Amino acid sequence: VSAIQAGIAIMDAETHEIIEMNSAALKLIGKSRPDAVGQCCHRFICPAEKGKCPITDLHTVVDNSERVLLDGSGNRIPILKTVTPVTLRGRPCLLECFLDLTERKKAEEELKRTQGKLMEASRLAGMAEVATDVLHNVGNVLNSVNTSTSLVSDHLRESRLANIARVAALLREHSGDLCQFLECDPRGKQLPEYLSQLSEHLVREQTALLQEMEQIRKHVEHIKDIVAVQQNYARIAGVYEQLMVTALVEDALRINASALARHDIQIIRQYDPSLPQ
Repeated sequence: VSAIQAGIAIMDAETHEIIEMNSAALKLIGKSRPDAVGQCCHRFICPAEKGKCPITDLHTVVDNSERVLLDGSGNRIPILKTVTPVTLRGRPCLLECFLDLTERKKAEEELKRTQGKLMEASRLAGMAEVATDVLHNVGNVLNSVNTSTSLVSDHLRESRLANIARVAALLREHSGDLCQFLECDPRGKQLPEYLSQLSEHLVREQTALLQEMEQIRKHVEHIKDIVAVQQNYARIAGVYEQLMVTALVEDALRINASALARHDIQIIRQYDPSLPQ
């Protein structure tokens, strides 16, 4: 019994007096054998009060149960405890066997902390991945916005609107003899045809600019859709929800619509109408 590494204690079942403790048990409570033997187990090694013994008074079965043991300083030590009623030389006794769980409890706490850190790291990694995806998709659309704005800028720089000011200055210069200027002056004779050509050019220019501005508007709406989809997912984070997988596919296609169009990829949808949620 002395060589067993588990703590063993024998108590009188009626008086709860400690009859014997092995070396492992004495080492665990930090007491010598003379200091322990003869003591009542209540409030010495067991936190239970007198008359409330879990075994003899409350008739609780203690079999591989997690309990606490008091050491010599009153510190509570977590143990795995088994109590068996025995009869020694006609005397009813309680045979207690317990294992120190302190290191295991420390390991469990460390494991919990590690799991918490891993969960937090996983959450942050997930957030970073989502942010990267959003930035990537928004960046693709912004490339298209940049292209459209460059085209608009080029059109405006090359616009012939400035020629209208020169025509107006020329007409203002000859405001006193406008009829003679238009009929006799070589520049005046060319002016009506020039104005006609200029108006046609400006109409085409306006149409091209409006088309590019419409493209910019669509790209901005696309960016808003990408952000809205991600915000929608963020609002339901951590919640289980039933939905159709086709809805997720459509969201993914809408987010990547710009890249698909840029690479001239045609999407053919074939959804099974009987798909469950």
